[in-house]
Amino acid sequence: MDLKSCCYALFVIVLLIGCKPTKMVDLADYEAPKESINSNNKIYKEGVSVLFDYYFIQDQDTLKVNGLAEKLWTSSPWEMVKLQDTLGKKKLIDKITLEITGDLFYTQTGIKFDLLSPS
Repeated sequence: MDLKSCCYALFVIVLLIGCKPTKMVDLADYEAPKESINSNNKIYKEGVSVLFDYYFIQDQDTLKVNGLAEKLWTSSPWEMVKLQDTLGKKKLIDKITLEITGDLFYTQTGIKFDLLSPS
C-alpha cells in the first residue's frame, strides 16, 4: 500500500470513529423538574397573551403572507402579497398571537401561536 492509500484509509477510520451515533431523546427518560419551570419566568408569564402585527419588507414593498390551501399548515402553499393588495384575501395571515399556556413542553414553557386572518 502506498502512502496516499494509507493516509486515505486512516482518514476514513478516524472519520468513522468520530461519527458514532448519539443517543436520541427518549420520552421515557424525561424527568419532571423539581420546581415548576414556569415559576421563575419574568417575561413569559403564564396567562399572558400578546398580539403581534407583522410585515415583511423586501426592497420597496411591504408584504404579508396569504395562504393558498384550505387549512393553513406549515407545509401548505402560500404567497407573499403586497400590503395594498391584501383587501379581500380571506386566508391572509393578518396578525399573530402568542399565548403563554403554562403547559410544559419537556423542560420549556408552553407557548401557543395562532395565525389570525380578517375572516
